[in-house]
Amino acid sequence: MTCYIDGNNLIGGGRGGRGEDARPLLLNRLLSLRLPRPCVIVFDGPPFSEGGGMDGHGAFRLLFSGGRSADDVIAERLRKGDVVVTRDRELGLRARDRQARAVAPKEFLEGLRPLRFGPSSGEKPEPGGDISEWLAIFGNRK
Repeated sequence: MTCYIDGNNLIGGGRGGRGEDARPLLLNRLLSLRLPRPCVIVFDGPPFSEGGGMDGHGAFRLLFSGGRSADDVIAERLRKGDVVVTRDRELGLRARDRQARAVAPKEFLEGLRPLRFGPSSGEKPEPGGDISEWLAIFGNRK
């Protein structure tokens, strides 16, 4: 199951700013949250300079639709069991036709939890993705 996010819809549904200036802010916010994996965020239009090549450090994959609509890019990738985060009714219907599920941006954001940056209990960190994810981001520094 892949989670596809209509980035421009999430900006509008996430109580943030609007337009291209809000895209880097949204990406920074998403980096602080525990996203479903794999997760692909698709924005309308060409890449923006601050986010060009940004892949979410393993938290998500970032795509730009170029001359096409983000809805079309998402719809052609959807498979049975996938989830698409959008408030766009037409994209929601296209998702249903492909046996995928549409989720409203507000519902999606309310279901996310912040990333943990330390052990929850005891003196040793719990094994899992947090440690390997941070090592992948920052490398093994001695």
